Amino acid sequence: MKWYKILALILFLCFCVVFLLCIYGFVAISKHMEDYGGEIGDSFGLLICIVGTVFTLPFLYWSFKVFKERIPGKNYYSHLALIFLLGIALPFLFILKLFF
Repeated sequence: MKWYKILALILFLCFCVVFLLCIYGFVAISKHMEDYGGEIGDSFGLLICIVGTVFTLPFLYWSFKVFKERIPGKNYYSHLALIFLLGIALPFLFILKLFF
């Protein structure tokens, strides 16, 4: 197996974990709102879960395409770099900027 396929598979699995965590958070917050009533903080939590879920879907698809070698032009280096920068590094820096 080529190295870029392994890296694409690792990125795909990372985005799968983030996607599943966002779905779990959405379900947990929804259940909490039904049991105890909703507050404004709960609605922000739901919004964050929805945005996180929608944000990860294109990166899931993109990394899966790289893993299956369905990229035109065969320029896997730039695709993997963009997936990492836009999908992992940029949101991490945004979260750091938001809280610090």
